[in-house]
Amino acid sequence: MNSGLARHLLKRALIISLAAAWAVPLRAAPVFTVRDSIEMERFNDPSARDPAAQVKYSPDSRHFLIITSRGLIDSGQVESTLWLFNTSSVAHYVSARDGAPAPQPAALVRLRGKIQSYQGDSYGSLITSATWSTDSKSIIYLGQNGSRNPRLFRVDIGGGSPVALTPAGQNVSTFDVKSDVVVYTAIPSPPLRRRLNRQAEDITGKNLSEILFPTREISSTEHLFVHRGRAVFDVKDPYTGLPLNSASAYHLFSPKIAPNARAAVVPLPVGEIPANWASYTPAMEWARLVPKPATPENKSEFTWPKQYGLLNLADGSLKPLISAPVGWMTGFSDALFVSWAPDNSAILVSNSYLPLSKDNSKNPALLPCTAVVVRLPQQEAECVVLSRSPERDSNHRLYLVPNGGEFVGSANELRLRFWNENKEIQTDTYRFQGGSWIRLDTVMGGTDRGSGLNVNLEQTLNSPPALWATDESGHKKKFWSPAHQIEPSAIGEASIYKWKDDTGYEWIGGLIKPVGYRSGVRYPIVIQTHGFHSPGEFITDGAYTTAFAARELASAGFVVLELRDRHDHTLSPAEAADMVRGFESAIDQLSQAGLIDSQRVGIIGFSRTCYYVESAIIHAPSRYAAASISDGIDESYLQSIMFDVNRSNSEGSQIYGAPPFGEGLANWVSAAPGFHLDKVHTPLMISAIAPMSVLEEWEIYSSLHQQGKPVSFFYMPHDQHILQNPLVRLASQQANVDWFRFWLQGYEDPDPAKREQYVRWEGLCDMQRTENPTRPAFCVASRTH
Repeated sequence: MNSGLARHLLKRALIISLAAAWAVPLRAAPVFTVRDSIEMERFNDPSARDPAAQVKYSPDSRHFLIITSRGLIDSGQVESTLWLFNTSSVAHYVSARDGAPAPQPAALVRLRGKIQSYQGDSYGSLITSATWSTDSKSIIYLGQNGSRNPRLFRVDIGGGSPVALTPAGQNVSTFDVKSDVVVYTAIPSPPLRRRLNRQAEDITGKNLSEILFPTREISSTEHLFVHRGRAVFDVKDPYTGLPLNSASAYHLFSPKIAPNARAAVVPLPVGEIPANWASYTPAMEWARLVPKPATPENKSEFTWPKQYGLLNLADGSLKPLISAPVGWMTGFSDALFVSWAPDNSAILVSNSYLPLSKDNSKNPALLPCTAVVVRLPQQEAECVVLSRSPERDSNHRLYLVPNGGEFVGSANELRLRFWNENKEIQTDTYRFQGGSWIRLDTVMGGTDRGSGLNVNLEQTLNSPPALWATDESGHKKKFWSPAHQIEPSAIGEASIYKWKDDTGYEWIGGLIKPVGYRSGVRYPIVIQTHGFHSPGEFITDGAYTTAFAARELASAGFVVLELRDRHDHTLSPAEAADMVRGFESAIDQLSQAGLIDSQRVGIIGFSRTCYYVESAIIHAPSRYAAASISDGIDESYLQSIMFDVNRSNSEGSQIYGAPPFGEGLANWVSAAPGFHLDKVHTPLMISAIAPMSVLEEWEIYSSLHQQGKPVSFFYMPHDQHILQNPLVRLASQQANVDWFRFWLQGYEDPDPAKREQYVRWEGLCDMQRTENPTRPAFCVASRTH
């Protein structure tokens, strides 16, 4: 046995004997692990972003469906199931005495495979966007049925195999079906490369991703197709005459076909941005529209403004429904959706500005409207209710839910459904009278589906989601939750946590205490810096599956704080400084309360918050005993040089006030994190996902490595930004749990498979102690010297 290995095994043997002396003892079973989180079965149609929309009733109210998914670690697959419930069976159970058997759903469709299409949410599903046929006899859904490309299927609720509605090989993302008409978006065949000959090509104007990774899975191109009978055609952009091309537009909302199947409302990238559109009030100043001509390149960008478009299904012609942008593009959070009046005479759309006119007396602030009714054929737009500015109305946050409105009987009465921060539903009824829309009443809670039974997906910060039903008498009962749920005693208690920084700004986050929490004990803390959006939702990992492992860390003896992001100074010099101030003020308040040990603070960045974490460990490195960043940006010089080609906006140039050339370069040298990595002393683990991510993270890794600082680089070559593959999730989340336990608790997992990992990290611990011998190094708790 070599001396290095013998030394390592000796240290590992000492861990067990030293465990009793740790400030935070190891927790006894039960515990909640990364594996538990991955294998947990979840309600998760990502296309239904609010809890109420997860439960989908048939038009005749006799059935409803729900979708669940879970990870299968042994095979590295996801299993998704479309469940069909009988409404009358659930109603009978709710009214029955206790002890009656709970109704069991039928597994109408079950798929197993790897989620390869790009996901915008955690816990993706192989079955998405399920919707009922108008006759209530079948369900249409997107399914990855043994292929990387989602395909549109129809399944009869009476049984039988699903039938494909779109060709194999097309990557379908959104759709609507009415009678024999299907309107859908899909990624077309890859464009031909500009070959000069077999050995060379012209790459002028292309970005680095297109050049180095032309077969990458995420496409910036999607076309809109109409399939009517046997005829299929793609829709042309009215501004260019080319196939409508804007991948980012279609995920704002799905196409919506009129009841008579003669027209559809679809997302439409605007032509040029007119000069007077700068007068529209944005939710945040950085999102104000800037006059700009359209090009094929910038029209395919996510940031290019979109509008509602009206598509003629007979001839494929497309025109704006409202000659104004949607408010989503300027930072207003109300969901985008479309609902047609039953007689085809009007269309209800959400979160849209109105066309500018000389008389804006009804909307002097030039805010978008939360809901707009457009009368046909004149296309006259009527504002039902005006949006609120998040900056001005921070204490009154009601958000229109997805698919949150419909006409009631006629085009002159409608319902709108809102939710608050706790995901409580509020339903408002409006009527058009006297030339304007008047609110008639407001009802709190779910809405009856016409069956006498109201089914909701309910959860809290500490209670996993389950299906509950309320009958006509008001009797309420829980009737179903998926298998593989969490043992309540295995998770730490979560609560809403608020604090103020030294500017008076009030922050909010989710605070999870360790399992077995004892008052008076100061615990290590890990701050998860991204995505605390919904105080009414159950927390497992946190907002994302990449790197975050909230309750897994709490089960290992940590306090975990997940922050809500701050957006009021995005793309300004104050952006990162604001977030760093939020981190530091939280640490100070929790320490003053006696809850945490301020010497043992860890912090995790993901995506945009990598920029904030790097800024934090540069600004005050002594505050953080360990840090982790995964697949993110840091607004560095090198990232700008590599990735800003062919982009209409350079984020860094907005933050630092000038492009990184000439005199402007001095601004970057003064403020960009990449020029100040000599100040970093915090052990940092960097994670990259796919080849492009390696390039994005290389500057900080190379700089720290060359300076002899404790840095580790972790690579996942075959998954996506928000991790979906169970095995890759296991690697990412477990690596973060192990990393923070090593640096903040001095703990090494005795699993022999991790031996080499800890040998490397012990070398980093030596490096840290050599670089800064006066700094506390908790990683030495498991070592002898």
